[in-house]
Amino acid sequence: MIAGPDPTTKTPAFKAPAGAVDSQAHIFGPQSDRPHPKAPVMSNDGDLNDLIPHYAPDETQRQKLLVDNPARLFRV
Repeated sequence: MIAGPDPTTKTPAFKAPAGAVDSQAHIFGPQSDRPHPKAPVMSNDGDLNDLIPHYAPDETQRQKLLVDNPARLFRV
């Protein structure tokens, strides 16, 4: 079974730039007795957001990652 919501959520320290798009998706399907392959390593969303500066260390990269690319993909 897929683990439920993380009860230890936190507000991330990282603040997304203006116009950032939350392009996260949840996919639900038929219930299965197989464990979800990523369930043991799923992290708190706040922790994941705090990693963004590590992968996009400057403002230009964060703008492309969080605003420009999703806007182009979703034609926002």
